[in-house]
Amino acid sequence: MRRQKAAISRCAFVGYTNAGKSSLMNALLRSQDKEDKQVFEKDMLFATLDTSVRHLKHHGQEFLFYDTVGFVSHLPRELIDAFHSTLDAARDADLLIHVIDASDPDYQEKIEITRQTLSEIGAGNIPVLRVYNKIDLCKDPSVFPGLCTSTKDGTGIPKLLDDICERLYPVEETMTCFIGYDRMALVDKCRSTCRIEILEQNENGMRIRASGPRVRLVPLLAYKEK
Repeated sequence: MRRQKAAISRCAFVGYTNAGKSSLMNALLRSQDKEDKQVFEKDMLFATLDTSVRHLKHHGQEFLFYDTVGFVSHLPRELIDAFHSTLDAARDADLLIHVIDASDPDYQEKIEITRQTLSEIGAGNIPVLRVYNKIDLCKDPSVFPGLCTSTKDGTGIPKLLDDICERLYPVEETMTCFIGYDRMALVDKCRSTCRIEILEQNENGMRIRASGPRVRLVPLLAYKEK
């Protein structure tokens, strides 16, 4: 069971070992002039064994960054249990930043290993932002279906901060819609993430005012009143 939501939103860096999680976290810290807060990084197996926590602010919003141990495949059961005990940060995060080594020819297999590991430790339902790191070592960045970053030349670092902020503190919007009674299931689905107020009802349906994160209101756009 996840603990109660904290006042400050939390991001956990996860991914296969040596994907560059610690380096990426340090690049974000440098972009905020926090070089003195950088975490340990080294290209070796299990360089990060303990969870490091750092505080950042972007666009007036605050969040915590957690660096976690790298995942690997085919670990003995006793080692898996030991490492999983260090991954409370992933289980309790509001957002997982899945760092992928884009230069690794086996990156797709390691994406799946990370996905399976997150599911095993009880973090499979937490929102994930995939980041294809080490893009400076790739010939064609356009083949990757997500945000591309490089800690060497700074590619994608500002965009990553923007995306994290948008995911954790999404822009809110309010719209008025007329929904037919045959679409009430859509309204019920939106209630879980948006605030719905019934303004009036007639024999054909109801007018509602919906407020919430812009991305969560997308299903209602087709019914928005002009």
